[in-house]
Amino acid sequence: DNALQQMENAREEIYADMPAGLSDYEIVVYMNDYLVDNVEYDMQVGSALESPLVHTAYGALVNGIAVCDGYSYALEYLLDGLGITNLVGAGYVVDGTSREGHMWSYVYLYGDWYGVDVTWNDPVIQNPWLPEEDVEEIKNQSKHSYLLLGGDLNTNTGFYSEGRNAENYIYYFGNEYYQLPVPTISKNNFIL
Repeated sequence: DNALQQMENAREEIYADMPAGLSDYEIVVYMNDYLVDNVEYDMQVGSALESPLVHTAYGALVNGIAVCDGYSYALEYLLDGLGITNLVGAGYVVDGTSREGHMWSYVYLYGDWYGVDVTWNDPVIQNPWLPEEDVEEIKNQSKHSYLLLGGDLNTNTGFYSEGRNAENYIYYFGNEYYQLPVPTISKNNFIL
């Protein structure tokens, strides 16, 4: 109960700081930016047994440290509270012959699904060797690189062209566990 209250308090603080009157698109951008700016990627993460909280929305929102699933669940929690339809996606990132598990998000806006990868929008993940003084400047330049992208899973284009291979299911954690098909995302990136 205490952890749930801490999560709710964190979410309410984020909502309280959000400007009034934002469109759904602007809310998604705001939440992406909040997570990129306020969550540190845990570069030292071991197994889920060693550091389980980095794999949760709690780790991202309360502790400020997470890995890909923590970023994704945090975005889900924030958007769910505002009634914006979204799902957490699971799959792999393939680079040559290596295959690594990864999680990201899908957001439904104005009649179409789009891919969002908050983890990859954090440039510290892309460039962990960055000097501290360069981090802020680079964050502002690239925190929308993987925000509301379209693409085609079958032809490995757009959101999926980075070697992001979706499995044929979505993990959704609420009161129950569901297996759902990967949504067909818009062929084009979101354009306001």
